[in-house]
Amino acid sequence: MEATEELTVMTGDKDDEETRLAVAREDACPWLGRILATFIGLRFGDDAPGSPKRSSLDKRSSLDAIDEDGNNDDDVRSDGALSMMSSEARMQELEQVVINTLQCLINLSRSKKNRKEIADAGCVAPACTLLDLTLRREIHDRAVMLLINCCTGPIQYTGPVHDVVEDSEGVQKLVEMIKLGPDQPTAHRAVQVLSLVSVDPEIKDIFRDKCTGGFEALRAMLERPDGGLFLKHAALTVNHLCDENVPNKIAFMESGGVPAMMRLMGRPPNDPLTAIALDAVTILAEDNDEVDEAVAVTGVLPRVVEMISNPENPKLTQAAVTAVMHMARDYKDAKRMLTTAGVIYKLKHIIDECAIEESPESVHLAQMCVSSLTNIAIDTEYWGQSELAEENVLTNVRSVFQSAPAESKMAQVCIAFVYAYTAGNSDNGWTVREAGLLPVVAYHHLCGRDKKTRESKEALVSLGAAVDDDEESQELVSSLFGETVLRECLKVGAAKGTYVPPENRDEKTRAREKQTLSEG
Repeated sequence: MEATEELTVMTGDKDDEETRLAVAREDACPWLGRILATFIGLRFGDDAPGSPKRSSLDKRSSLDAIDEDGNNDDDVRSDGALSMMSSEARMQELEQVVINTLQCLINLSRSKKNRKEIADAGCVAPACTLLDLTLRREIHDRAVMLLINCCTGPIQYTGPVHDVVEDSEGVQKLVEMIKLGPDQPTAHRAVQVLSLVSVDPEIKDIFRDKCTGGFEALRAMLERPDGGLFLKHAALTVNHLCDENVPNKIAFMESGGVPAMMRLMGRPPNDPLTAIALDAVTILAEDNDEVDEAVAVTGVLPRVVEMISNPENPKLTQAAVTAVMHMARDYKDAKRMLTTAGVIYKLKHIIDECAIEESPESVHLAQMCVSSLTNIAIDTEYWGQSELAEENVLTNVRSVFQSAPAESKMAQVCIAFVYAYTAGNSDNGWTVREAGLLPVVAYHHLCGRDKKTRESKEALVSLGAAVDDDEESQELVSSLFGETVLRECLKVGAAKGTYVPPENRDEKTRAREKQTLSEG
């Protein structure tokens, strides 16, 4: 025990980086790992993760690591078993050795360079086993602290640690800890570890499939508005678990956690939790339709709109626009809530700024704004498109569309907007013509016509939707680009039953149209 106590004191100075590195260089980590492994073998049996039987450590010296006084034959028999007379006292002594060992490893792990040494020494699996709540609190709380340090850092370094946590049933034990409730410091530390490891795809599935009550425990933490740092860690854990994992999004929704997460949006714009909750809107809405309603009915969408170009924290604009883009995709009530909150005006303003600045960042943001307008226009019958028409968004879209390079992302989203704005609503066709967008759409079709690019085909479909049931628009396209383009766009983009002019059989006219298309 004296040796571990001495090491703990030696490495305890937070400012003494040199000593910590020197101790690690002397192979202290493997020795400390053997202490933990031996205790686990004695306490939980050889099949427990981190025991000598399941450890890659040198098993021959594992007992020697704990028995710091090798001449004490009263406590340890020659075969390595505990004597019956002193087993209880010896176990208490071993527990204190383990406490010292964990504290020493925590001290060493304060140096980032030592964390890989600790992981390579096989200390992570024993730490996961020692998360057991039946152990003394001094043990499982220190095990959590060690995992926090070892799991902190770039994923290329912490990824292997995540794998060990996954394989050693660490996730299940961490969930049992957070189920203690938001009043328990042990739960606070456990959720911090989960916030670090939950980016791992396998751990996301383990949390859902093998941890009963995990999302409910996170919800209980989110429902504590006066919570400290654990509230941030709980929110991050939810986002990581649900990111690119639809079953987890649904499980979180079914746990009743969505309202608690969305309430965090009520904090000031500069509060880090506001940004986390804003990201949650996107994460929950992305790649599924099931959770949109649960998010929308919380009443959070007007607050999302407020975060666009908010002077208190302009950095939230991109996250807010991304959230709008996803929430406006399918759920009609969400589209209505967003437009009522004035989102169209804010999106227009960003698009106009892009037309002036044309920096890569502003162009990317404007692309998302146009995509958001497209989603608002899709399947909204007339009310959504009417809102867009009243705001005269076509002028704003044209400002970025006419300067967009052929086959660029900006061109693609603008083409998609024209289609969404006019498809199924012939009343909007003339407004596209008046806004001067027909030649721009036709231009992007002609740019890839010979190569039959996807972008060219999409532009042709959008052109057909725009000129459908508007004779002046059709005459304009025919006069500028020929009847061939008019006929083709009506075939693929106009509503069923729309009259399509027959192919012109006059060879001179056809040759002239071919020449026009070639020049285009």
